[in-house]
Amino acid sequence: MKWPSLDTSFKCVKNWMEFAVEYWDSDSKACITACRAFVTSQTAEAHLHLFRAISSVVQEDTGRHIHFRHIHGEGIEVVTVDEHKGQALGLGMFLAELTQLTASTDTDIQALSAYDHLARCLRLCYVHFHRNLKKIQGKVTKEAYEAMRSLASAEPVPDLEETKRTIRAGGDKAVGK
Repeated sequence: MKWPSLDTSFKCVKNWMEFAVEYWDSDSKACITACRAFVTSQTAEAHLHLFRAISSVVQEDTGRHIHFRHIHGEGIEVVTVDEHKGQALGLGMFLAELTQLTASTDTDIQALSAYDHLARCLRLCYVHFHRNLKKIQGKVTKEAYEAMRSLASAEPVPDLEETKRTIRAGGDKAVGK
């Protein structure tokens, strides 16, 4: 499982959210659910607790910690998330903890923040990203909307600072108000 995705569903059980870790299995040509949990909170702290619990089960079952390529040189390469509150930051916080527990102390990896870890292994789901952008189309300036769309490109953003300024100047909805 090198490229898992994290997904939160809201319609399965009343007053609960279903959190799942899924991955594509090439052999069976099917999406496999590796983990499912029901949660009542989407905070970063709740996700941190969830990732700790998942890690504990993995360690009990396999005798080793979950490995991430950017930390351990092998293991999970990219995690795709669906932009739910707290999900990414909770993962980043978990990765910072995991690094302190398992990574070699003679590398710079120990100094990475939660956000630094995410920059190395996080990918936003393209479908969710564009669906959320559609919701604010017409509520932000055209320039801000196009700047937001440019962030989903596989190509480097030519001037990230200018892109961020354009988005910030695009109205209240452009900055999440």
